[in-house]
Amino acid sequence: MTSLSTIREAMAQAKRANADFFFPEKAVWSDGIERRFKVSDPNREINTGPLRLNTDPIPASLRLVKFHPDSALPSAGASVISSNGLVVLSAYTDEGNLFGTRVGVCRLIDERLLPSPHWLFDHVAQFSRGEMDALLNMLSQQSRVAGGVPVPESGDDDTPVFGEVSLDGNVTLPASSQTDGEAAGQSESLQRYPAYARQIPAERRSRYGDLGADFSVPLWEVLVRRDAPLERTPIKLAVTGGHLPAPLYLEAVQDAEDVDTLGVVWRVLCRAPLER
Repeated sequence: MTSLSTIREAMAQAKRANADFFFPEKAVWSDGIERRFKVSDPNREINTGPLRLNTDPIPASLRLVKFHPDSALPSAGASVISSNGLVVLSAYTDEGNLFGTRVGVCRLIDERLLPSPHWLFDHVAQFSRGEMDALLNMLSQQSRVAGGVPVPESGDDDTPVFGEVSLDGNVTLPASSQTDGEAAGQSESLQRYPAYARQIPAERRSRYGDLGADFSVPLWEVLVRRDAPLERTPIKLAVTGGHLPAPLYLEAVQDAEDVDTLGVVWRVLCRAPLER
């Protein structure tokens, strides 16, 4: 009787000998490693893949990836630009009982994942960190984060002093913290982070209680890449790019929310005081 290990090795050898057929794509992944692989669309079995991407994007954007036997498997979150577009690896199946191979489960990052500006906010918990990062990059919006930052303080008191950071990158020091040679308006560079903003329409404002009651001030919700320093308060954001015709200056009205505490993305509810 042929052993299972012999069967698996024979299959691996067959795949190596016919690599162009089994693994037609060859590219460098985001981790810097070149791999041979094949991406397939499980939705093609019912021949409605393109339609479902527009009507049911979450399941329709799933892709499966198989790797050459000699290719090291990338970690979850790795991505590659395949012939179908950008795909982000989310997880692996268990090893197959017969051939012992694992199939990668990926998400095709495509504009059809966003049938409306509100859709992404309603489904954000269904994405992984890698998928969300790729989506925010695709949307081409950037946010600059401003707020209180620690500034040098003379004396023996270890209590941190916070200066106010404006969205143009200037730090205004409290009068009590200024020492010789210091002056208000000290410059600080503000890093940019991928983001996506949507204005909350009138019919949805009632969900936010008193915060949505003042219709004279537009209310916005912003998704910001998870590595942005939004743990500190107060939070101010300047969002640019994408569908926004001009820079959007926002002030958070609540602490930033780590969606489902999974470290996927920040969600920030803001007001736009300059947009009255």
